[in-house]
Amino acid sequence: MQRAFYASDLPPTARFVAVTLAWHHNAQTNRCDPSAALLAQETGLCERSVRAALKVIADAGHMTVRQRSGTTPNYLLHPVDPCSKCTPAGDAPLQQMHPTPASAAPPPLQEMHPTPAGDAPKQERTGRLTVREPQVVSPAAPDAKAKRKAAAGPEPEACSVTLPSGTDPELADAWGEWQTYRQRRAAAPGRQRIAWTAQGARLSAKQVLQYSASHGSRIVSDRIATAIQAEWQGLNLDKLATPQQNGNHSRPHKPSSRNGEGFTLSEERRAWLNADKLDGPPSHRD
Repeated sequence: MQRAFYASDLPPTARFVAVTLAWHHNAQTNRCDPSAALLAQETGLCERSVRAALKVIADAGHMTVRQRSGTTPNYLLHPVDPCSKCTPAGDAPLQQMHPTPASAAPPPLQEMHPTPAGDAPKQERTGRLTVREPQVVSPAAPDAKAKRKAAAGPEPEACSVTLPSGTDPELADAWGEWQTYRQRRAAAPGRQRIAWTAQGARLSAKQVLQYSASHGSRIVSDRIATAIQAEWQGLNLDKLATPQQNGNHSRPHKPSSRNGEGFTLSEERRAWLNADKLDGPPSHRD
């Protein structure tokens, strides 16, 4: 109903009051009886302007006022569509409607031509043409999860990496335990798996030999046991404290022999003193 008043031909003030009056209309009971004071409060107009607007609305045929004794009147709203007053004209003849299309009309004939026509001249193209080669569909790549599952387990060459003969037995046993631990982790499922390659095994064996020469076999063996117990991925031998930090300012003790002619170095001690010729991490020299 508010939209009907918005489209009406009422003056602006009367239209504003009519729209405000429509908000009070009860569609079920057809009751609409706000007081002029309430309408004035809601519209911001004075009561005199509200009463004048109500008279304009009633005179235009948009409302019927029913007076009631002792209370406010009841307003019966029936907005009039302004278009209904002029369209169509009263004396206009009736319009005869025809179905579209006519039921007896034949369907239109559509002549189809091949595209392009067989004898059509070829267009000369100038400039550079971009020719796209047909895409070759390659076979589906194996699933990454399936590849990881197929590659589970240590490399066979990694299992055969051992320390040289003549290595300290305690260090050799510790290396064997490290090999067993890494092979077990290489065959573990999911995120527990740690790859154990031949290159990694050879690098670990080389570091074990180097750090056992600079720190001693017992310290390296203890580090291997700690790595297995803590389930490390690597030995972290580069984190070992230097002999100076351990309070030992001399080289690790090596066996020697003494005869009647004086002190004589063993072959192992002599090889250790010539360690400058070997590859390995820098160590403290006296």
